[in-house]
Amino acid sequence: MNKGVWIVCGGRSYFNEARVYQILDAARERLGLVFVVEGGATGADALARQWRGAKFVDGETFPAHWTDLSHPDAVIRERSDGTKYDALAGARRNQKMLEEAQPEGVIAFRGGPGTHDMIKRAEKAGLRVIRIDWE
Repeated sequence: MNKGVWIVCGGRSYFNEARVYQILDAARERLGLVFVVEGGATGADALARQWRGAKFVDGETFPAHWTDLSHPDAVIRERSDGTKYDALAGARRNQKMLEEAQPEGVIAFRGGPGTHDMIKRAEKAGLRVIRIDWE
């Protein structure tokens, strides 16, 4: 585990910038957050990346490789526009973030299946998970 390293995740449609800034400012002060890892998506990930830049906090982005259909475990699906994608790319990215970043925990803003997957993986790894705005 890397002290001060936290994964920040959440929904692609989570756009509450003030809330993300409030929570990450508090995490920096109370949890010693010094390095933010996120998955490169829109919404909560993008806001965490923006906060990181605004506050001069180090971090890393782990984008999912949705269009790489060559992965041996790829589950190929088709979008409404006919574009093919690997449906497991997000889950694979989530596992990679956990393994490579070795975070202290996860700050999870309200989200969908990808966020739920990240929470499940973090809990299975015995990490602290802080859920934000999960009414």
